[in-house]
Amino acid sequence: MGNPMKSRILTVTFWLVLPLFAFVVMNQNFFELESPRAMAANNRCDGFIQTAEDLWMQNNYEGSDAALQKARGICPERAEIYWRLARNGYNRQEDIPRDQKPAPRKLFEIYGRLERQADKCIAVDPRDGNCYLWKALCLGNRMMYQSNIKNIPLVAGLEATIKRGLELRPAYRSANGASDSLGDLYSMLGAFYRILPEWLCAFPFKQIVGTCGDLNQAVAFQKEAVAREPRRIEYLIELGANLLCRGQKRNRPEDLVEARKILTDLQSRSSSQPVDLIDQDHARMLLVNPELACDYSRAAQVKVSKEVFKKKL
Repeated sequence: MGNPMKSRILTVTFWLVLPLFAFVVMNQNFFELESPRAMAANNRCDGFIQTAEDLWMQNNYEGSDAALQKARGICPERAEIYWRLARNGYNRQEDIPRDQKPAPRKLFEIYGRLERQADKCIAVDPRDGNCYLWKALCLGNRMMYQSNIKNIPLVAGLEATIKRGLELRPAYRSANGASDSLGDLYSMLGAFYRILPEWLCAFPFKQIVGTCGDLNQAVAFQKEAVAREPRRIEYLIELGANLLCRGQKRNRPEDLVEARKILTDLQSRSSSQPVDLIDQDHARMLLVNPELACDYSRAAQVKVSKEVFKKKL
């Protein structure tokens, strides 16, 4: 006959050890991160991501993509890999002059592919606000290349995506200030509320679309962006456009004065990225053609040809 006390001790020990064993099995990744091999892999991944960042700041998007693909081979669970891939693709298209851009259908497909990279980012880490920023930017650009009827169901979702990014307060800012995730979200919401007409606020349009324009919010959000990066040319031109639009719509001469000063002053700012030269060119267009302000966007670009602009000068 066995020792009852010994049996009880073995039974208690078994039930104490079993949960610990189960925890170890189900959390192997936690323990692997502590291993020298896992730490070395993590360091290599950090190195490739930093290389990608450095190359992005040099506008070398192909090199940055290559470094990110190497990082993805090591640490595919890193959400930042996917928003950085989306950013490279987006910037690549933004830097192309209007007369050299691909056909609209091709651009629609490109932004759709980039948006899927942002979706991967969200799937990996739904609390990374950078993912929502790049999803919103790619979705917004994709919407420009399809009919307004098809866009109606997407408008409220675009607004919600931007707001979700803002709620998460992403902290990323590039060393040169050319990318500031929180500032970019403020700026995008500012442009959203300017471009979307305020008459959509009336019944039944708001009930159909789900949201509407608001020029006061447009100016307020854009000023938040400028407060974060006072020398950022793309924020300044958007603020100028918002003020020009509100000034004309609401008969606010003080807005027009402020807008003209902003758009004039940014001409003398030194550029930090290729799109700055485009924005400075567009600022001159808006000064000559202020009626274009409410619909202005760099991606769609102003609805006046460079030939007409030059004639007006």
